[in-house]
Amino acid sequence: MLVDFTSYTPRQVKRYMAVLEEYEVVEIVGGYQSGRKKQYRLLEECLEEFNLSVIPSPEEIRRRVAGHH
Repeated sequence: MLVDFTSYTPRQVKRYMAVLEEYEVVEIVGGYQSGRKKQYRLLEECLEEFNLSVIPSPEEIRRRVAGHH
């Protein structure tokens, strides 16, 4: 899904997510078995360190997804 909304290739998304996981910014919460896409969660202790104003709200994401089809 990130590939759909960024200019990144699938390989780039995997690489960047691996770096975030390595630095313990995100953790895998599901989908890592049987070839399913991984699901990540942003670790709460990292929230204070980021400018979250650039992250769209869930409503904005829904609006963008609905408009993408």
